[in-house]
Amino acid sequence: MDFPNKIEQVVIEILQNTYETMSGIQPVISSDTKILGENSSLTSVTFVVFLLDLEKKLGNITGEHIVLTEHPEVFEPNGPFSSVETLVEHISSTYSAE
Repeated sequence: MDFPNKIEQVVIEILQNTYETMSGIQPVISSDTKILGENSSLTSVTFVVFLLDLEKKLGNITGEHIVLTEHPEVFEPNGPFSSVETLVEHISSTYSAE
C-alpha cells in the first residue's frame, strides 16, 4: 500500500475510533469529512484526543517524532485540518514512510 493511502486509512480509522469512544456514535468517514471548522462535529476535547492518537500512530509508521500542530497556519480555514483529504495531503508531503 502506498504511503498516502496508508495515511488516509490511519486517519479515518482513528477518527472513527475517536468518535465512537468520545461520543458513542459511529459516523461514516470519507476523504471529504470535515475535521475542523464549519460542518465538523468534533469538539475541542475530541479533536485533541484524535490529534494525540494520530501523532502517536504516525510516529510508529514513520519512525519520526510527529507534531502536526507545530505551525499556527495549520488551523487556518483551508488548512490541513479542514478535511481528511487535506490532512492526508499535508502528512504525505511532510513525512515519509520508514
